[in-house]
Amino acid sequence: MGSIPKKLSKELSNAVYDDFKRKVIDEAKKRAVSQHVDYETFKNMTLVAHLKPINAENIKTNSSFAPSWSFTSDGMEEKNLETEALKIYVNRPKDIPKSNTDFIKDWRSKCPTTESKYRYLQFCGSEVLCKVLKIEVNTDVLKGIIDALATNWLGQAGASEEASEGGAFVEASFVISILDAVRSGGRFDLSVKLIGAQSKQQLVQLFSDLEGAFTASHSLSELNMIEKSSESDANTVQLAEFKPLLDPNQLLVLRKAYGIQ
Repeated sequence: MGSIPKKLSKELSNAVYDDFKRKVIDEAKKRAVSQHVDYETFKNMTLVAHLKPINAENIKTNSSFAPSWSFTSDGMEEKNLETEALKIYVNRPKDIPKSNTDFIKDWRSKCPTTESKYRYLQFCGSEVLCKVLKIEVNTDVLKGIIDALATNWLGQAGASEEASEGGAFVEASFVISILDAVRSGGRFDLSVKLIGAQSKQQLVQLFSDLEGAFTASHSLSELNMIEKSSESDANTVQLAEFKPLLDPNQLLVLRKAYGIQ
């Protein structure tokens, strides 16, 4: 493959990566607003989503009555949107599902929002998902997984990227692993045909965003390679030496499996 001047290559790579980074961080801030929590809270919730929650059964709770200002004029308790969002987070599933039944039960009863569903997928991980969906990938569950990934992954990627350079690509790899795990489930080929136009459109956008992440990961790889070779006397960098952090071939395989050409 041909070569390009090192300075120009660095400028182009910086521009591509910086553009992607701005996009995901901006999306993260929007997701924080949509969940009615401040950005720092959103980041903290994002970064620990994969950890198993501490069992708090023995922790005593405050059983005192709610203060008078927490009620409306008609005597109804006033809902605080931030409190509601945090309550969903606190009440998230505490145990890894051991069966399809366990997974669907928690998915439906303890994950009422797309954000909580996304975090449940993070908590389970692709290996667990492979096991619990081995018998069947329910069409409604499949639509919910697509919705959770498409709606939330960019925001999660932005929070991860701010915490650590390249964190967004780790998040993209996670999304790819979930899509891959789901397609290996029972009756997937049938269920994916029944998801409907809205889910199909979400998949189109999801794969487009993942391809954007691939392009940015390639640029970051270029930057790392350029920095490593900056002490060299060579004034060009061979593009063939760059190794992207994401595999484009895997995206092509998944596109075909989900019927997105």
